[in-house]
Amino acid sequence: MNNILITGPRRSGTTFTGKIISLDKQTGYVNEPFNINYGLRGIRNFLYPYLTESNITEEEKEVLDNFFNLKKAEFKFVFNQRSFSRLDLLKNIIYNYTKDSFLTRLGKLIFQNKLNLNFLNAKYNSSYNNLLYKSPFSSLSSYYLAEKYNMKVVVLIRHPAAFYYSMKKRGWHMNPEDFLKQKTLIDDYLDSVDFDIFNFDSKIEKIINEWKVVYSVLFNYISESDNFIPVRHMV
Repeated sequence: MNNILITGPRRSGTTFTGKIISLDKQTGYVNEPFNINYGLRGIRNFLYPYLTESNITEEEKEVLDNFFNLKKAEFKFVFNQRSFSRLDLLKNIIYNYTKDSFLTRLGKLIFQNKLNLNFLNAKYNSSYNNLLYKSPFSSLSSYYLAEKYNMKVVVLIRHPAAFYYSMKKRGWHMNPEDFLKQKTLIDDYLDSVDFDIFNFDSKIEKIINEWKVVYSVLFNYISESDNFIPVRHMV
């Protein structure tokens, strides 16, 4: 089985690229295993977690080994920033906290989310020769994943102005603390970054910061490993 990771910061074209490649009937598609809302349980709670051979915990190793070897996986379900347990999902069938249709609520109780369906499909569909993981939030961990699970990594590179416009249109931005709290990331790749850029509250600067940090790490990976294939996003 060949493993392919499509990554880059969010809003960089990973979804479109992943869906086009997975049109091949021999390629399975797995959507965002590191998503902070519905991704794998047991992975540290950062938007872009930085995992390496030296800083990964035994629990995280076990979670990733089970997932990428298609043994088992447990996923989160979050609604309005609150994590749902199986009991919560059962209550949601009755009280409809999420305002979904009955069939959607029942599906969430049985399968949790679409990522779990992706995983089960990848596990039991014998026709797949390739598995494609679309995972922008795996960007900072992509070097570890490529080495550990023999992956080819396609990195989507989007112009910063286009990235900014797309993020602004969505109303998205992130807190720089999500990077600053990851000391190993700072030590390994961000020492050269002017840390004055983290001392601001502007949404504009937060979007710029996300582009700068994620790509500064990914560009290092591209230069260090033949497993990384950069592809320019043309829009």
